[in-house]
Amino acid sequence: MSAAWMYIEPNTSFVSLWGDSTLVDYRGKVLYTAASSACEKAYERGYRLLTVDASPMSAPILKKQGFHCLATCYEYQSPR
Repeated sequence: MSAAWMYIEPNTSFVSLWGDSTLVDYRGKVLYTAASSACEKAYERGYRLLTVDASPMSAPILKKQGFHCLATCYEYQSPR
């Protein structure tokens, strides 16, 4: 199984895809590809600025869909 959500910022050109993940037993069955292709639909509807919250594991799939990595975020844990 795979799950994700898309957030469309009203009255802007921004769309983002978040939390897209697939259970280990279901990987390799194009579920992530199908979910991330929702961004293509948003592009077709006029949203030109698309972002994806993705891990390095997703990079090959996103590159195949034409995405380009513009920035990388790093996780930090609070010392408290």
